[in-house]
Amino acid sequence: MHKVITSRPSMAIRTMLILTLVFSLLFATASSVFAETIGSGGGTLTFGGGDVVVTAPDGATSSDVEVTYTALTAATAPAAVPDGKAFGSQIFTLDAGGSSFKQFVTITIKYTAADKASAGGRDDNVSVSQYDPASGTWIQNPSALPNVIDRTFTVSQQTLGTYALVLDSPTPTVTPPAPTTAPVDTTTPPDSGDFGVTTGMMLAMGLVGAFFVLGGGFMVARGRNS
Repeated sequence: MHKVITSRPSMAIRTMLILTLVFSLLFATASSVFAETIGSGGGTLTFGGGDVVVTAPDGATSSDVEVTYTALTAATAPAAVPDGKAFGSQIFTLDAGGSSFKQFVTITIKYTAADKASAGGRDDNVSVSQYDPASGTWIQNPSALPNVIDRTFTVSQQTLGTYALVLDSPTPTVTPPAPTTAPVDTTTPPDSGDFGVTTGMMLAMGLVGAFFVLGGGFMVARGRNS
């Protein structure tokens, strides 16, 4: 039997690789989840590098409420985007641990120039939808106030949930068929002063020629008989 000997350097390298993988996974998970606290005096919470801002007025809550922000993707979203639409750059959940606020808090969501470009270059093709757990679908929030200068939407409500920027896919441009035109008569009419030969004139000339031929033959036959 041969005894397998594993060198210490190779074991150390393997251990370091495993630890690196574990910490990378933990960092990736932690980087998409953040938590901040709103106190009874209100305050402003900023998530996603400033793309999502939650603002609560004074007295919105009587005690500290921890708000957890979780960034989502199209793959991790609770439901697919509606037909004919596409997800924008923001899909996320705001969780207050089941707490509701006594006053309206505002949620400001920023969309990007790329979102607008993907929506056919129109700001009104970008909207905010909220996930409805009861129906399992996304429902557009018609009360979301747009600001096309700052490229933001502001939603006011007393409960939190899961939100997404939704883009209307631009209608494809259909090129109309080229109009069918009637054929153009390219026959050049005779110039003024020219003699134009028509079918009727050619027929008349043929009859006159036949008359002279027959008349000439008749005169020759008569001369021979005399």
